[in-house]
Amino acid sequence: MSSAAKATELATNASTARLAEEILDGLADASREAAPEQLITASVVLPHRPETMPAVATMAWQRGRDSACFGSGEAAVLTGNGQDRFESVRAAAIELGGKIHGHHRPRYFGGFSFDDRDLRNSPWAEFEAARFVLPRWQLRIDDDEARLVLCTSNDLDAGSRNRLCQELASWTHVSPSSAVAAVDARPSSISAPAHEDYRSRVADIVNAITEGQLAKVVAARSTEVELSAPLDPVAVINRLSALYPECYRVALAAGSSYLVGAPPEL
Repeated sequence: MSSAAKATELATNASTARLAEEILDGLADASREAAPEQLITASVVLPHRPETMPAVATMAWQRGRDSACFGSGEAAVLTGNGQDRFESVRAAAIELGGKIHGHHRPRYFGGFSFDDRDLRNSPWAEFEAARFVLPRWQLRIDDDEARLVLCTSNDLDAGSRNRLCQELASWTHVSPSSAVAAVDARPSSISAPAHEDYRSRVADIVNAITEGQLAKVVAARSTEVELSAPLDPVAVINRLSALYPECYRVALAAGSSYLVGAPPEL
């Protein structure tokens, strides 16, 4: 290792140690207000603002160029099924909110299914009809500030403190570089509805609307793609951010499944 690289590593380690001490002090303050079974939060401002989704993150929400939130780990998971999935998640979030102590309001990553169909045999099975995650770590970026928030159980011991410091290092060592990694996976097969079948379906929808049977329809299409290699979701979301910087971009993991996208809403 060169002298310059060694000096950079020492400076980074010193910065991480300082941030860890700041996080632990914040947790100690929150802990005094919380019961043992409750959650506590603390935060630090990182010395640099990452320009892309960090590799350590498994969740992302980005808006435009100046606002983003990334997450990893699970401090809590809220789920729901059936027609009452909205109310059950809402009630669970209100209850959990009363058990979180610190100066940071919880931010959840997740969503609801369009309807209440059984998803067990679908590609969405691991996401369930409603699934929201309160991340253990959140990196909140607004304008020029990058604030890292930790949400953890109120039972810190020596082992959990060491784990905290190791996890913190994976966030503080994130490069501020805006370089976007290549997406190496390529389609090996694509299965999509035939063009004429889709045109016929749209014609049927138009006729139904004309006759007053329907008022609004989302004519969605599903395409199944087999890839030649495993896909890196972080590389995908960063590529989408480079291509569509003004769109919302989202990434969310659930078990072995991943949702990544850049919907057209601005």
